[in-house]
Amino acid sequence: MKSLVWANVLTTSFMIAAGLFMVLAFCQGVNAETLTAEITIDAASAGSQINRMLFGNNILWSQISRNMQDPNNPSLGIRSDILNLLKELQPGALRFPGGSLASVYRWRNGVGPIDPSKPGHRLPIDDRISTAIPFFGTDEFVDLCRALNVTDMVITVNYCTDTPQEAANWVEYCNGRVPATPDPNWRVDSYKAGDKAPKGYFTWLRAQFGHPEPYNIKWWEIGNEVYHEIANGLVSDLTPAQYGSDIRLYATLMKQIDPKIKIGAAIPSFGNHVDTAWVDDVLANAGTSIDFVTPHYYSTLCKLSFDCFYSNRTSQRSLFFAATGLYTIKITARADIPSAIPDVPAIMEVRLDGRPLATFSVWQYVSDYIVETWVTEGSHTLSISFNNDYYDPANKQDRNLFVYVVTRRSTFQLEESIWYPPDTEQQLLLQDYQEVSNHLQYLRYKLKTLIPNKTIQIFPTEGSLCYSLEGSCAVGYPTNEVPHSLRYKAVLWLTNVLNALIRNQVQGFCAWNLFDTGHFGAIRDPYVTAMRTSPLRAPSYYALQLYAQMAGMSLLSAQVNSPRFAWPVGTPPPTGFDAPYGAPFLDAISGRSHKVIRIIATNRSRHELITTINIQRAKVLPTVKVSALHVVALQPHPELRITNPDPWMDAYCETRTAWNDLVSPDDIRVDKTIINSGSNKFQYRFEPYSVTLLELSVK
Repeated sequence: MKSLVWANVLTTSFMIAAGLFMVLAFCQGVNAETLTAEITIDAASAGSQINRMLFGNNILWSQISRNMQDPNNPSLGIRSDILNLLKELQPGALRFPGGSLASVYRWRNGVGPIDPSKPGHRLPIDDRISTAIPFFGTDEFVDLCRALNVTDMVITVNYCTDTPQEAANWVEYCNGRVPATPDPNWRVDSYKAGDKAPKGYFTWLRAQFGHPEPYNIKWWEIGNEVYHEIANGLVSDLTPAQYGSDIRLYATLMKQIDPKIKIGAAIPSFGNHVDTAWVDDVLANAGTSIDFVTPHYYSTLCKLSFDCFYSNRTSQRSLFFAATGLYTIKITARADIPSAIPDVPAIMEVRLDGRPLATFSVWQYVSDYIVETWVTEGSHTLSISFNNDYYDPANKQDRNLFVYVVTRRSTFQLEESIWYPPDTEQQLLLQDYQEVSNHLQYLRYKLKTLIPNKTIQIFPTEGSLCYSLEGSCAVGYPTNEVPHSLRYKAVLWLTNVLNALIRNQVQGFCAWNLFDTGHFGAIRDPYVTAMRTSPLRAPSYYALQLYAQMAGMSLLSAQVNSPRFAWPVGTPPPTGFDAPYGAPFLDAISGRSHKVIRIIATNRSRHELITTINIQRAKVLPTVKVSALHVVALQPHPELRITNPDPWMDAYCETRTAWNDLVSPDDIRVDKTIINSGSNKFQYRFEPYSVTLLELSVK
């Protein structure tokens, strides 16, 4: 097997094939070198079934806007073009009503007639109304699930601002059977959501709204990220022991209505920095009342957003210059300019081996700062300093410097990123595979130790590439920065985590989320797309669509031999890189269903991989169906400030400027072809940064 030489990683070319030459002028391209790999499948090694629930998603109640409504189909509530996209996606599970907003959701306000004075909203019933009463409530959620053939529906109960009785009444509304002789005095406003109503009232209420048959919703999660809601002030005095005890009360009341439902507990994941005592106390106090736990897996990639100079300090790198000559060093940076001193820029000083090269005034907008200097062959130290910090305690305004990318080039060397080694971001993306796997093993140990007499399922009900404009991950990002989860790197993160979940045989997974107007949705609201009329598939949509084809198959043994990522000799990983590095370029999952074998492989590198695929212990037919998700073309968009030096990972760009207009919607797509393998052993070329589904027929 040919090993990766670091020089091959540093040396990049702007060409991979004819027609792909045009890239952003300041970005690196894809290495023209072709490497080799091998995938060996044992077709007779059928193991556990790949659960369809692993390819689920979330519906956030507040983000189904009027742009998505279908006035001709008020029952279902979703436009036909969006419904068609959902049918193509084939979600295996759907979760409702959120998300953090589940903590303020009043289910009773989401059922019943539409308010004629407020199109798209319900008539308020509960005097404790939420800030919005959307048209899309429990009934529409179930109707949509049935239209998509989704039988595994997940409800997140409002633990923070509701009561156990309100949750039990919701179970009755969803799963109860209409009483044969309802009280003739009942009215739709006789009882509120939290009232101790006569048995059968809320089931009768569902029938009054046109749904006489039970919904049979199985999965009920008690609260969303309760450990975060403490910090948000919704349950400020809550302890994990109290939450665990409350789960017992919720479970008792809810299972009195329907003993077949499953009760879930919110458990923090590796990225939440919650003391492990939370897990111990919740599980110890909830005990056998729970049936599943719900960690949420978000990316740790925010550790590498940029260098943020929060105060006067210096950051430096030791660099090797292969030849003596004139070099151009370019620094992409911006600064905070507090309103108290609007006309005073930040000051950035650049030095080489302690020798001053240049001093720049850095303003609010992202800009490039250029230094030209003669450098002799050998190792040198490049340093960047921030020398005039400012803090206004009265207004809590700070001035900081943000360095995004530092590159160098010369007449004999193509432009390359030097602040971080090439492929640093890819390795951080892949780090989460190990993080998720480790956390699942930790949870299984805790569950077995603290609840030994019952098998508790692990069902992550949220997960996404959290490396974006909003939240703590985004401090310092300019307003025109492209959301990372709308780039191709979201595909690499998602397939990586899905492989970890499949191999660790978890119950299910719900990606965050199905559609919205922000930067997390698999389907974009029509209003924020370029034409304002059509919904848009985000990168994660394509990956989930391909993986859904693995649902129900028996997992096969898939051995992968591939080149691996590596750091330069003598260069330590960047700060925050916790997991062992050296992840392989290629990863693959395989499954079998009777006479069909499918392999889904992700090439996570910038290299083309000529891969030998060897199918053992089966006779396969020569025809192979191929569905390949890949970067098709890159259109130059110099107006976008892309932090990653590799444009292929930044494909499928949107921008926050100009009303979120779409920039290049056709950068990525799934191409379908048929190839002739000729035998059980054949070769396939995996394109850089591709996700490929191979389907083989077995005699």
